[in-house]
Amino acid sequence: MSDATTSPPASEKPLLMVQDIRSHIPGWRRSLSDSATEATDKTPDYAKLRRLLHDPDSSAPREFATNLQAVAQDAGTTPKEALGQHAHLLKHALNEAAKWWDSAIEAVSNNDASDVQWSARSAMKALDAAMQHALFLTFLDDVRKGHTAQSRRIDDYAQGWGLSSGDIDTLWAWLLQDPREFDGEELPIAPDSVNRCAYRRSECKAFTWFTAAALVWAAVLVFVLVVSIFALLHRAGLTSWPSRWEWKMLVLLLFVSLGAIAHIGARGALDVNFDDPMKVYDAGNIIEWLSLRWVAVLRMYVPVAVVVACLWGAGNIPTSFQDLGTAFLAGYGADSFLRSALSKLQTSAPTKPQQAADN
Repeated sequence: MSDATTSPPASEKPLLMVQDIRSHIPGWRRSLSDSATEATDKTPDYAKLRRLLHDPDSSAPREFATNLQAVAQDAGTTPKEALGQHAHLLKHALNEAAKWWDSAIEAVSNNDASDVQWSARSAMKALDAAMQHALFLTFLDDVRKGHTAQSRRIDDYAQGWGLSSGDIDTLWAWLLQDPREFDGEELPIAPDSVNRCAYRRSECKAFTWFTAAALVWAAVLVFVLVVSIFALLHRAGLTSWPSRWEWKMLVLLLFVSLGAIAHIGARGALDVNFDDPMKVYDAGNIIEWLSLRWVAVLRMYVPVAVVVACLWGAGNIPTSFQDLGTAFLAGYGADSFLRSALSKLQTSAPTKPQQAADN
């Protein structure tokens, strides 16, 4: 029997280096921003500029770019092979920032305030690009390490890192268009273009198909639950079964469910704007879409189960098209029905101060 253990992926250490780079960029950018501000003064303090540009000094971004390359080589790969094109672009942006930082230091030596300002702002622009590439890589890493169906919004993730809204929009465009790969393998990530977030997909095909089928097996659970309740009531002599009750119960459940689905569609995907009626929707992979939303599907069936039980208990058993229409409309408003009932329970229960006052 072999005692060999699975070696860590080649992308692991380069990713740690990218996280380290990301944490240093705000400090570098702050030094450059202070330098650019000082350089705009009528009488710039060149001694202060020299301190600002040497602590940390201009070699820091270049050293981190070199270290990123070295760490990848130690793992037997390159940054581009381990993390993709954005790791290569990150290295380039760091070297570009270092070049302009050197130019700013040289301008200080020449007492050229305008060149200090120009070079410092150019270095800041390069660092902004480096931050974008670093955030893109760490965002992919954080999403892939989440649990199945966990989501992260790119706007929330990029907040607080000094990026403009346009820079964040660029990050989102990369997420949609660029390869999402580490170590040459596609990451289990599914982007949601409506909510600008990314989901962690399941890597187990059986689990994906099982959760995607929640629309079916959740309906079976509701059917069994409602039948069990009324079977108990029947045994107690409180209700009786109509003829061919199995099919009638199934039809009732089907039409209530269709009403609930129609309500969801009317509130979202089927919302039609007649000023722009031909909008194109990216449906994506329906199996993946359902798999990521299986918990939401189960939640949808909670008010459906309540409505089906109430209609059956009230004697609204399908015997005509009018009964089917009633079931459909009841399903359409099933969520409102449940919310109203819960709200009634909450408002009818006296609070502790009220109870004390009554006593």
